Amino acid sequence: MLTQLGLMILVASGRHRIYPWIALGGLLFNIVVNIVLIPRMSFNGAAVATVSTELLLFVAIWVVVRQSLPVHRMFPMLPLGAAVALCAVVTVAGTICVERLGVPWPVVSVLAPLGTVGIYALVSLAGGKSPLAMVNPTGK
Repeated sequence: MLTQLGLMILVASGRHRIYPWIALGGLLFNIVVNIVLIPRMSFNGAAVATVSTELLLFVAIWVVVRQSLPVHRMFPMLPLGAAVALCAVVTVAGTICVERLGVPWPVVSVLAPLGTVGIYALVSLAGGKSPLAMVNPTGK
């Protein structure tokens, strides 16, 4: 979703010619990672390769957008990046709880969002900022 937004920003600003190069880099990365991971991890390797490629494309497009356009005021990258990282950590922790520790998935499904919101609230309170200030750089 955010990768598409970055692409649309590049197209709207007339900088769309860089996208085929980013896509080609993503394609080559995906092929190499699939060749390495699928023999070792089967379909899980293909999933890891796909997610890794999407993450690479996301970062590459937003690096280009950030360097070529003044979007840093429109999109607070640090809070958004922190939220994505937090969700990734909670997802991995939930997966480990279900697959390795035998915690029932309904329990993890309830506790994971509560844990995410709780961590977000603690970080917001510890920093002295309201949760809205984490998303809106002006804090209003």
